Amino acid sequence: MPTDAVLLESADRDEALAEVRRLEADGRAWDDLDVVDVEKNTSVLLRSYQSAARSFLAESKGRVYRSFRTLVEAQAAPVAAVIVEGDYGGQIFATCPASLVGCTEERVRRLAEELETRVNATTYAGSAQVLFEPIPIGGGVAGGMGGGGVIDGVWVHEEIRQLGWAEDVEAILRGRAAELGDPHPVVTQEVREGVMRAYSERIDVFAYVFGFQGPDYLMKLHRDEWKRRQDAVIPPPRDYKRWYPSTLRAVLAESLSGGVE
Repeated sequence: MPTDAVLLESADRDEALAEVRRLEADGRAWDDLDVVDVEKNTSVLLRSYQSAARSFLAESKGRVYRSFRTLVEAQAAPVAAVIVEGDYGGQIFATCPASLVGCTEERVRRLAEELETRVNATTYAGSAQVLFEPIPIGGGVAGGMGGGGVIDGVWVHEEIRQLGWAEDVEAILRGRAAELGDPHPVVTQEVREGVMRAYSERIDVFAYVFGFQGPDYLMKLHRDEWKRRQDAVIPPPRDYKRWYPSTLRAVLAESLSGGVE
């Protein structure tokens, strides 16, 4: 565990936050404190520039977790990577060597928030993070949904590529573009027709994708059967592991708006 982390023994998050305030009142020189819940009665206090997941992983392997406070600090180091992630590390959206970044740190953080809200169809961006860590080219980045890696360029998660955002994300990080455009997934007409059918007919196994009420038995449906039923409506992709919900929603939005050429 990082040396400036503190375990807060409390089952209540408000009590944990109150303890944070007491620590501050005692003169603890901590900036931008985060409370991360890890167990029913335990919270961990970490600086906002630290990854809870990777700090625990490092500790479990007897290693010391290290990170940089800012982009400027990372770019001054001989080895440093920028990690754009969502869901508190549950998904690594993009990575690149810190030396490659040509935009401001503020813009990188806004990119993380944009990806978090738009990929997950939510208004909550508090789970998006940007971390700066001493990971070399060729190194891996632990995280959910397969984690990520650092390459000599911009690495993006499969879901970001599937949405057609790989070039946009790279352009923003390199300082060549200001805004993230609309998603533009490349799919066949058969897939578009399957998406429209799944949505218009309110097919049960797509309830969580499109946000309509699903039957109770879905919670007990085996995932293999779930996939079989989905594949019977929307053909599975050839170049990806699966269709991501964000991709199917983007295809639907294009179709409903008439934006498909």
